[in-house]
Amino acid sequence: MPISVMAQEWTLESLKAEALSKNVSIKTAIAEAEMSKFRFHQEIAWESPELGVDTHLEWMASQKIPLSEKKDIQGQIAIIEQQIAKQSLRHLILTVITKLRKTYSRYANATYQLKLTKKNIALWQETVSILQTQYEVGTLKQTDLLAAKTEIANLSEKQVDLEQEITDLGLQLGELIGQDAIVKLNPPAPLIGNPIDSPTLSHNPEYRMAELSVEKTTLEEKWAQKQGIPDLILQAKAKNLQEWSLGVALELPWFRREKWEALNQEAAKKLEKAKFEREATQRSLQKDLQIQQSMAQTLHHHIMNIQTKILPLRQQTTDRMRKQYENNQASFTEFLTSQRDLQETESMLASHITNYDETLFELERLTGKEGGSK
Repeated sequence: MPISVMAQEWTLESLKAEALSKNVSIKTAIAEAEMSKFRFHQEIAWESPELGVDTHLEWMASQKIPLSEKKDIQGQIAIIEQQIAKQSLRHLILTVITKLRKTYSRYANATYQLKLTKKNIALWQETVSILQTQYEVGTLKQTDLLAAKTEIANLSEKQVDLEQEITDLGLQLGELIGQDAIVKLNPPAPLIGNPIDSPTLSHNPEYRMAELSVEKTTLEEKWAQKQGIPDLILQAKAKNLQEWSLGVALELPWFRREKWEALNQEAAKKLEKAKFEREATQRSLQKDLQIQQSMAQTLHHHIMNIQTKILPLRQQTTDRMRKQYENNQASFTEFLTSQRDLQETESMLASHITNYDETLFELERLTGKEGGSK
């Protein structure tokens, strides 16, 4: 079955909105976050009362009454689990939106590179027409004409590759917005984004989940310690309304001391593990943050250098070489080399801008910002 093409006017904002409403992974994570809301009341509720009757038709009822803070602690754990589910959802949304922005940026770059390639093909076709006339009158070597035609063939191959890349990126965008279709865009040329000032991890959902995990395991250790406090069991027996009695019983956790001690030791180790994981997460994210900052600085330097120095010089060299070639003061090979250098520089600049923007997108994801907002 052929894949359909979504040729409507998509913008980055409309793609993000579509992804947030229809991306399957996000919808699944939203459902999980919604489920976690119902844990609290389950955890703080008392256990169900028990009712029975014996062979003497004597009715019996009992109700466990928690005397320690175990139920309160379980409720607090449920609240933290709900917060973890929310941070997990934020992490997924940030991941999907960052991937969407990167794919959109690559689509824009590929589209610009395609326009650049088509423009260069048209320029070389004009050049070949002039060279063909010169060759026919005997003022041009055949090798120069063949070199120009080879340049057109190479650029045509590049055009085919770029068209395929655009189709592949359109498929990726379709998947990200929950559609089994190719998204077609008309994006602007790559534009350099604004750098992020003093990025921190305070809003990063991965780090927040690691912090919440420590809070949760701290409460779990406290809950394990409370297992040594017995709960009260209220009991009632009755044959009829006139003959009834009340009694109380206590659980005796001390007779399962090995189990209680093992529970406490396990909880302590879980807390220790959570603290190690928090530290490892912080270090890993901090390292990623530093790497992305360094990459952004390097790419920004390259972009400024190409825009203000290299590209103008390449353009001047090509213009001068063209005039020298037309006046028989330079070889065709020299002119061809200068033209290639100019084309490669223009292409490199667009790619550097795209890579720089992708680095900024990663920095925003690491700082917990979604498309520039917290």
